[in-house]
Amino acid sequence: MQDADDRIDKLHAEIKKLIEYYNSVHQEASEVIGCKLNLISVVDNESVLNQLIAECDLVIDALENDTNLFSVTEKNKLDDLKEEATSICEKLDVHFGRNIEESLMELEKGHFLASALITSRVVDYTLTRIKGEKIEDKIKNLIETNAIEEYKIRQQQTEKISRLTRNLYIHRIDIYPKSSEAFSLLGDCIFLLDLYAKTVKSEGK
Repeated sequence: MQDADDRIDKLHAEIKKLIEYYNSVHQEASEVIGCKLNLISVVDNESVLNQLIAECDLVIDALENDTNLFSVTEKNKLDDLKEEATSICEKLDVHFGRNIEESLMELEKGHFLASALITSRVVDYTLTRIKGEKIEDKIKNLIETNAIEEYKIRQQQTEKISRLTRNLYIHRIDIYPKSSEAFSLLGDCIFLLDLYAKTVKSEGK
């Protein structure tokens, strides 16, 4: 009988420690997942465990909802990128759109490296399709086909895209993009695709 009482006391103590730990981190967890978690008061074992299960279910639901990874601004940016990409990729080979869709899906899941790597291969491939050996030659070709209107701004942006993708996400394994960098790279890629689509139209491809 004493052994049973000891086991029950030990169980009570473990449950109490579990609830105390939950209460100590619930505020931080609420901020991370973007929904409010409640403090749990120790009343009886069955009650507190049911409360804990309910709060854990909230956490699981939030973690499974990928949109909680982003701020409202980022969600809006993601929607804008989708709309812009759809419009531009309709003018290009189907594989451009398919790759951008894959990149967007990985971005939505919070897989920023995967998204950046897919985006990078689109950038790299697109640059190979623009005439010119060096990036300067390619920019000159874009200007000549009226794809670039504001030369200096577009020149800097095009060179930045090429440098990022080739030096960081393609040739190095020690670079891990943050969400903002994955967003920025995808936005730059869509900008480049827009330029490329204009050269395709101009050249009658």
